[in-house]
Amino acid sequence: MKSIFDRIAIIGIGLIGASIAQSVKENKIAKEVVGFFRREKALKEALKDKIVDQGYLDLESAVKGADFIILAVPVYEIIKIAELIKDFIPQNTLITDIGSTKLQIVKKLSKIYPNYIGAHPLAGSEKKGAEFSSHELFDNKITILTPTAMTNPKTTGLMKKFWKSLGAKTVIMNPDIHDEIVSRISHLPHLLMYGLMNMVTDEHLQYASSGFKDSTRIAVSDPNIWMEIFLSNKKYLLKDIDLFIKHLEKYKKFLTGTMEEDILSVITDAADKRKSFQ
Repeated sequence: MKSIFDRIAIIGIGLIGASIAQSVKENKIAKEVVGFFRREKALKEALKDKIVDQGYLDLESAVKGADFIILAVPVYEIIKIAELIKDFIPQNTLITDIGSTKLQIVKKLSKIYPNYIGAHPLAGSEKKGAEFSSHELFDNKITILTPTAMTNPKTTGLMKKFWKSLGAKTVIMNPDIHDEIVSRISHLPHLLMYGLMNMVTDEHLQYASSGFKDSTRIAVSDPNIWMEIFLSNKKYLLKDIDLFIKHLEKYKKFLTGTMEEDILSVITDAADKRKSFQ
């Protein structure tokens, strides 16, 4: 396969960034893959594991000469780093981010870079770090692209081609709609599991079995990352919290009144919906 890019610079070699790097190298999508690191130890490990071809501890060196830059850092850092690197690269350089929320990021970066387009690969796990990365992470997974009315169609087409090369299926979506959807299917579930773990005592935990462990698996996700996600999408997350409280109140009403048929109806609907989702 002919390379799509000459030099891809990935800012942030964590689980997602490292998996992108490995998939790019595996599929020969770029002639060279370089990464930006905050710690020399992580840089050396990535070079030893051949995750990147070159690694740098300063942003200017990392982005120099890159024709495609991927911002694979937490949501609040994306805008900060985009501002920092704008003086180091040509304005028309292709830029993307993989942030879990999009509206704030898209509004800001679209003003800075004419060839920017937001992306959110719906892949990953509660684990973090390059050691858990895989070149197969994006296979048959959805990546949401969030172009605006100002996005060059060629940029959108190139990004679709890139993610397809990584094995992903792409979906085009308005950034505000993206944030509304992921609030309910991702951000609220994480918040609920953190809340459940806050409620359970150490005494309770000694009796927790596999069902509880499976249900609360995502509660070990990085708190710093998720604090930023919650705050950056609080517009929709607050609405979803209120909606979930209404559902809890309904369950509470049915239980208080020993309304067997109503209880059976709501949990059957929930079970059927879960069975339909594979």
